[in-house]
Amino acid sequence: MTRTLQVRKPTALELQRLELMLEDESSAQEQRRAHAILYHGLGLNGETIAHVLQAHPNTIYADLKAFACEGLASVHALPHGGAPSQITAQQREAIWH
Repeated sequence: MTRTLQVRKPTALELQRLELMLEDESSAQEQRRAHAILYHGLGLNGETIAHVLQAHPNTIYADLKAFACEGLASVHALPHGGAPSQITAQQREAIWH
């Protein structure tokens, strides 16, 4: 049974931009997000998109919810979080040796 998801479909202009994004060299994660939004625009449900992209349905639903909140900006990779590195390259090299 599929979930009910109230996410708007991408506009014609957004679909064109998604196709251009798919032509660019981007990470696998960005490719998956773009495909998920594109397939959603074509009318596929989340379960079907997950099956086609070989991803977990929760991942696809998260991608579509991010699209609902952020638009096409949600396709691009998120910056890495966390605290800044506390050790220098020299210290890392010493630890490695």
